[in-house]
Amino acid sequence: MISIVSPFYNEKAILEASVRLMLKNLAALDEDWELIVVNDGSTDGSPEIARRLAAGNDRLKVVSYTPNRGRGYAIRTGVGEARGEIVVTTEIDSSWGDDIVPRIVATFRARPDADIVIASPHMPGGGYRNVPRLRVFL
Repeated sequence: MISIVSPFYNEKAILEASVRLMLKNLAALDEDWELIVVNDGSTDGSPEIARRLAAGNDRLKVVSYTPNRGRGYAIRTGVGEARGEIVVTTEIDSSWGDDIVPRIVATFRARPDADIVIASPHMPGGGYRNVPRLRVFL
């Protein structure tokens, strides 16, 4: 099984479309998978959107806590909930691109000796999509 962990904080404006896109892309995988979205203490109504999307979908799990504790805590929390033999962390806004999960899984499968695969926008073929310039600068 592949577990995808994607934290979010106050993403009401994009959450539904982002999760639906992720679910669509993951459905194309030839492996069993789960998507774990981690609410990092959001206050804008995005947790309710996530719970609504997860209702009746046993592949989508929502983990929530308060207060906001940061991305690192959210990732650790999501990884702790993961059941997969491969765990992929990615951004809720798909800024790494729609194909990042299949590419990471393929790399793991091609390198059974690997314990970790790290995607970097600074590697050949890497880059950002739909990321504000200020965020890239910071």
